[in-house]
Amino acid sequence: MISADHPIALEGAASYGQEVIPSTFAPSCDAYTAAPRSRSTRFKGTGVGDVAGKYFDLEFSPCSDRERSPYTVEFFKNVTNQPMFFVEGGQCDLMVRYWDTPVTSGGFKPRMVKGDVKANISPMGKFEEKGVYGVQVDTAFVEYQPYECESLSGWDGTAQPPSRPAQKERRHGFPHVF
Repeated sequence: MISADHPIALEGAASYGQEVIPSTFAPSCDAYTAAPRSRSTRFKGTGVGDVAGKYFDLEFSPCSDRERSPYTVEFFKNVTNQPMFFVEGGQCDLMVRYWDTPVTSGGFKPRMVKGDVKANISPMGKFEEKGVYGVQVDTAFVEYQPYECESLSGWDGTAQPPSRPAQKERRHGFPHVF
């Protein structure tokens, strides 16, 4: 799901051969919003046009002291730093998230959450899950693309990626820092 009013982002994502869902989001410009009269936060994305039936709806609350998440922040660090192996020609999209910056410390440190997910999106189709655990966090990241998938063999996903061999320049071949 990508903002319907960002044609460059839509085109760039489609160049990887993946399903791209032009969408609107609530809230429109934030990762989530406070749910009325609760400690929960919400997020909803809805497809537009030909994909209007696609959606992703989340509502999460912080885990209580009595009910801890079965997952750790270290687990999420490792999972979110794995390369995406879908790029054509043996190339990967590698987004390295940094969990040790000012946006992930103090009042912004990661917090474990539990909540509900309703969606109609690939590859799962239409589904609803209650009591799902996750982590609520904002991270700085660098995206390396394209990256030779083979060169990532043995990389643990938690440190700087291995240096990459010289590659042909591609349209999206420069690191992006956001």
